Amino acid sequence: MVKDNYLYFQGSENKDGFLQVIDLKRKEEKYRIGKIGAGPGEFRTPWVHKSVNHGLIIEDVNSSFHAYVNIDSLFAGKPYMIKPPVKYRLSTRRIGLGENEILYLAPENQSPLFLDTPDTSFQFGTTPFKEEYTNGFSVNQGHIVYNKSKDLVAYAARNYPYIVTYKRKNNEFFVQNETHWDFNLDYLNGKIKLDDTKRGIHSLALSKDYIIAIQRDYEKDQTDENTVGWDLSKNPTTLFIYDYNLRFLNVVDLGMPISHLDANSENNLIYAISVKQDYVLVSYDLDLIDLNE
Repeated sequence: MVKDNYLYFQGSENKDGFLQVIDLKRKEEKYRIGKIGAGPGEFRTPWVHKSVNHGLIIEDVNSSFHAYVNIDSLFAGKPYMIKPPVKYRLSTRRIGLGENEILYLAPENQSPLFLDTPDTSFQFGTTPFKEEYTNGFSVNQGHIVYNKSKDLVAYAARNYPYIVTYKRKNNEFFVQNETHWDFNLDYLNGKIKLDDTKRGIHSLALSKDYIIAIQRDYEKDQTDENTVGWDLSKNPTTLFIYDYNLRFLNVVDLGMPISHLDANSENNLIYAISVKQDYVLVSYDLDLIDLNE
């Protein structure tokens, strides 16, 4: 993930510094933080999420421990791990929105989003499914991202092609726009069965003017997703670009498989992690191309 000209990259093989902080201007590593272990302030199975105010949230997915990483304190050489005032919630994605707000994706719910503060919890969210179903945890896995300047949240499903945006009003989020494409599914014994030869959104990012998604262009790339597994070299090579009305604009083919994507609300520069023989950081300025061609 990218924040204030720094890239934060989690490398699971680094037990005494699983989170790398890279200066994008100098193109060099600045810090390496985070320890894997069972001691105080350590994480057995760390997962890193973005936090707007503090910088990052690190959670231990095998315990109920999570912590803010205050980037300003890190850079100043001060203690930088802060216990959030918001309770831990079992989820697969989370973002720190405000000073004391954490947004969670809990996909087992048909309204899968929770905005928690120390005193309140607001559940919201929609999916394109009308019937009740019991396997939401596997169906609704996906991504949540936030644009602070627009106070807008976007959710995208990984297992089917669906994106929805939510705008805040009076401290609650309401649907602003949504889009989805035709996909095959069956209902059986209260469960949804999706076409597992295809996927939806592999990663999602919000820039100043655009919503950017890693999506496979199935018109040109007929890869059966069942054959991909953990082979990142078979990831999509294409970015689908939308405006904030979720109007599709264009496809950008980076010509290399992409595994991660990030941007910020200050400009239209996007960062992607490409996977060839090794991880490669790629930057791409959307202002330099005509997306309406």
